Amino acid sequence: MDSVIGTKPYMKPIATVSSTGVKNYSTNNETVSNVASETLSSEPPRKKLRQIPTVDKVVLAIQQNKTIDEENRERRHREKMEQKREALDLLSRLVTALEK
Repeated sequence: MDSVIGTKPYMKPIATVSSTGVKNYSTNNETVSNVASETLSSEPPRKKLRQIPTVDKVVLAIQQNKTIDEENRERRHREKMEQKREALDLLSRLVTALEK
């Protein structure tokens, strides 16, 4: 496999240090110069800035949610009161029917 691919210069470290204190520097000057030129010529990657909603948008969204919640609460209350009215009407008709 090495005969087909050959050596991988990007896999060789520039320098290695052992626990004995002996330092091995790469003798391949092309690798060092290529790495140095790549780091100098490449621009740092730009961070994508997330669009942070402004405070006004957040406040507006909160107010809209509150109004929707209040409307839903009122609607549920009206439905519950209507059901209670219908139950009372049914009960009153039942009482009048039993009195006859």
